[in-house]
Amino acid sequence: MNYLAIALKAKTRWKAQDNPDGLIDRTLREINEAWEPGTVEWIKANRPDEWRKLLTLEQRINGMALGGSIEGLREGLNEYQGLTLTMVKEFTLKEAKEQGSFKFVERPKTTGTGERWVK
Repeated sequence: MNYLAIALKAKTRWKAQDNPDGLIDRTLREINEAWEPGTVEWIKANRPDEWRKLLTLEQRINGMALGGSIEGLREGLNEYQGLTLTMVKEFTLKEAKEQGSFKFVERPKTTGTGERWVK
């Protein structure tokens, strides 16, 4: 059961600026921008504590959206997004390391004379 999907249907008792649909949609969009296929399976297999925490957060988000607590919903979504993006980053770094596909790019540096150079 996808608690976030249920929470998206909660449309009552909210002011326009405190719309749970918008908050949830925005959070999911931001997660989706960084998402990598295989992340869920990796979290389940390698970070079971974090996986359980994500499931607990989904339940909390659902309860906040259905219960009318906009501040609780914001806090839950922020925590969910932060943990999810941390897991995506760890998964992506692990995959890159295993494939040897790290790409390091040097940023331009100032020489002190206003000139820029790149290593």
